[in-house]
Amino acid sequence: MSVQREPIYNFAFIDLETTGFPSQKSTTRITELSISIVESKQLSLGIFPTVLDRINLCFNPCKFISPYATRISGLSNHLLQNQSRFSLNVVKTIDNFLNLHKKPICFVAHNGDRFDYPILRAEINNVKGTTFEDILCIDSLKCFRDLHVESNTSIASPSNEYFCREEVDGPFSKKAKDIPIEFSDGLDELLCKSVDEYEEFVQMQNIQKNNETTPQKRINSKKYYKSGKQRISFKLKDIYKRLTSNKPKNSHQAEVDVEYLIQCAIKYGDVFTRWANDNAKLFKDIPQMKPAFSKITV
Repeated sequence: MSVQREPIYNFAFIDLETTGFPSQKSTTRITELSISIVESKQLSLGIFPTVLDRINLCFNPCKFISPYATRISGLSNHLLQNQSRFSLNVVKTIDNFLNLHKKPICFVAHNGDRFDYPILRAEINNVKGTTFEDILCIDSLKCFRDLHVESNTSIASPSNEYFCREEVDGPFSKKAKDIPIEFSDGLDELLCKSVDEYEEFVQMQNIQKNNETTPQKRINSKKYYKSGKQRISFKLKDIYKRLTSNKPKNSHQAEVDVEYLIQCAIKYGDVFTRWANDNAKLFKDIPQMKPAFSKITV
């Protein structure tokens, strides 16, 4: 249930690159952070901002960056060896940057609830920083999934809460003809960015091993959502390609992924901002990534 609050004025699109995939036995650290601010009214009108306030920071994680993470982000321990660590000053810098803009402000991250937000919370907690008490957040993965469903049911159900307005324009209005009918139920929280691709890589290795040892019970390796013979992915690069008809380049670079995310949100326009206002929650309420970080000696 949504909480009654003042409508979101600014969206802070955020993306992280990290040292690798977090697990129960190993922490992951931020190697790059990118935030871009976009006014809600610009998104509602479907306008890409002519002025885009942004901050982009790279960090020495003081931890080995996995070869996989280096391959997809281009960041290595050698490249980051002279960068500063994630510190209390970094938290203050981010906070000051956010405070330059009118509130309420809402973070937008793709798979943010399971990846970006918990990892950022853990980094902030590790340096004993304050967790942006009044900043809201949404997970664009959940948003785009929900709006995809709504766009495909709006014609059949005129009472649809997001697509029932006649003024909704663009490729997701009720007049659209190019939306593929390809949604099915299922969990999609893991279909995202490097987390998804890393898991898929590990899963393929396990599949090969299991199929070699237990051929009587083969494993389905497809991590898509089926609807009849069709299937759909909610990875950011695939959403971007579907919505813009452009092929993504240099994905998994934080600043680039933020721009892709903004472009996708703009395609939904007012529908996106209404969903965000209905589903936003406080960033401080997101649980931090576990396990806790081990203290780094300076």
